[in-house]
Amino acid sequence: MALQKRSPRATLSADEKRRLLDLQRQHAEVLGMLPEIAGFQDRPEEYGKFFRNMIQQSAGLTEPQGDSVDAYMRQRAQLMNQQGLNAGREPQDAQLEAAWEARRDAFNTQTATGLQNLLPPGAAQKAGISPELLEFLEMDFDKILAPGTAKP
Repeated sequence: MALQKRSPRATLSADEKRRLLDLQRQHAEVLGMLPEIAGFQDRPEEYGKFFRNMIQQSAGLTEPQGDSVDAYMRQRAQLMNQQGLNAGREPQDAQLEAAWEARRDAFNTQTATGLQNLLPPGAAQKAGISPELLEFLEMDFDKILAPGTAKP
């Protein structure tokens, strides 16, 4: 999408223009869903179900494998809530927020690593499971676009 957007519109074919428009629509839909997805952190059952469905469909998991993903992600959401690392508990004070964000980033890395280890070989890569995906789903776009930078 970024490459097509940078190209002068006059140089795009009709198919490329349609594809760019479709990609822009999909992007807008995803951005509209992200607040709801981030809210799943506060509801472990929905958090587990969301990840189960996403990974099962994208990686072609069996029902028992999907059940394992669901159980693991529910447990992680419960722990996230117990530790106060869910989105609803983000501190408003900038000094407190930085330390909270660092703890949450470490938690997400552990979650992604555990999920990668839980899945059959190649499934995590096929589904795009990574700490960066978890950051994206939490709407931490600044980390996705410029890793290592702090929030403004």
